[in-house]
Amino acid sequence: MHLPPGLANAPPFLWTLLGLLVGVVAEAFVLPPLQRSFERRGRLTAARMTGALRGPVTIWAVAAGVRATLLADPGLRTDVSAFVLQALTVASIVALTMLLARVAGFGVGGYLRRRSEAIPSASLFTSIAVLGIWAIGLLVILSSLGIAVTPVLTALGVGGLAVALALKDTLENLFAGLQIVASNQLRPGDYIKLESGSEGYVADVTWRNTTVRDLGDNLIVVPNSKLAQSTFVNYALPQRELTVSIPILVPYDADLIEVERIALETAQTSPAETRRGVENFAPYVRFQEFGNENVKGAIFLRTAVFSDQFVLRSDYIKRFHSALRAAGIRAPFPAQTAPPPAPKA
Repeated sequence: MHLPPGLANAPPFLWTLLGLLVGVVAEAFVLPPLQRSFERRGRLTAARMTGALRGPVTIWAVAAGVRATLLADPGLRTDVSAFVLQALTVASIVALTMLLARVAGFGVGGYLRRRSEAIPSASLFTSIAVLGIWAIGLLVILSSLGIAVTPVLTALGVGGLAVALALKDTLENLFAGLQIVASNQLRPGDYIKLESGSEGYVADVTWRNTTVRDLGDNLIVVPNSKLAQSTFVNYALPQRELTVSIPILVPYDADLIEVERIALETAQTSPAETRRGVENFAPYVRFQEFGNENVKGAIFLRTAVFSDQFVLRSDYIKRFHSALRAAGIRAPFPAQTAPPPAPKA
């Protein structure tokens, strides 16, 4: 490869500076606006591909500039030139591996999001894909440096037992995470209750931990190995709908049939307005026992997802309380009155 005659007389290191300038301009003024343009037009795949080029483009531009510098200056020592060319090859392979790893990352993530019902969308699979690309890139780099890959793989196989013993906890969490995801008994977005009593939405399953976001927007981090060995309740399986039981206390002098009618009428209006209930579910009332001061019962409603029960419960209690007062049904607890003051002597 030779430079054109008109460019061969240019200062040699000018090409390195020119390559660096091209990389900086592309990183700062070309790729970001192009990425935003794709995002505005809804072309998310093209936007991600453009974003993945940030970094590799600069490496390739600088590598091309250095290579042109070597071609423009025949006086450079051959051994130095050979070393630099080898370093440029390694840098180019690293840039290509970086690009492919990013593409594999968002490609696998997008596929898992589209298949979220069949395959849980967890970053564990994305991490495995990215690590696989980097492992292949490392083997290619070793091959380009003249290092035989087969003995390296053999040595890794022999030392695998020692590595496995040294990384016992890490590997245990990794395979426990794979087991959790493959069993499809826990998925990001599911509402679960842990054996410790903590509960919340599953945020993600990584190669080491499972993160759960509680209703206070705090993250609970659980090692995968601990979660795989513990008992937890998944409120999203086998379906996300949940039956909600709301206790009802009725005074003994009230007509239970009338109370049941009021409770069911209140239930028919509450879910529609709060948009938290399941419309095709028929609420029902069950009286359970005679208490010391009241009759104990409950009304059963249904909500689309676990967290919606709190709004549904609060809305129903307010409406049912107002309906009881409008019907003249007193509170189910005996009124506490202070004894009259003692007459003064």
